[in-house]
Amino acid sequence: MAGGFDSSFEKRMLVESASMIDDVLITYMGILDTQQKKLITEIKKPFILLREGVRLIVTSPISLIYWSGLIKYRTYDSLSNNIFVNFM
Repeated sequence: MAGGFDSSFEKRMLVESASMIDDVLITYMGILDTQQKKLITEIKKPFILLREGVRLIVTSPISLIYWSGLIKYRTYDSLSNNIFVNFM
């Protein structure tokens, strides 16, 4: 008896902890599976691919300026989410 606990108590706590971890992992795997299915269906749509490609081209100069350290994230975010950029 180390620390005043019975070994059956320690085993029960270990089993309960393992069960909780298992439940969390199964739930997370379900979430990832749902997201994967959603992304796969979106990838197959050509207009979504076109939209994301245009967004990449339009926001690349803004991203380059941000990565170089010339602007802060707040400015980068406001420029990237500008109504004109989103319209394009």
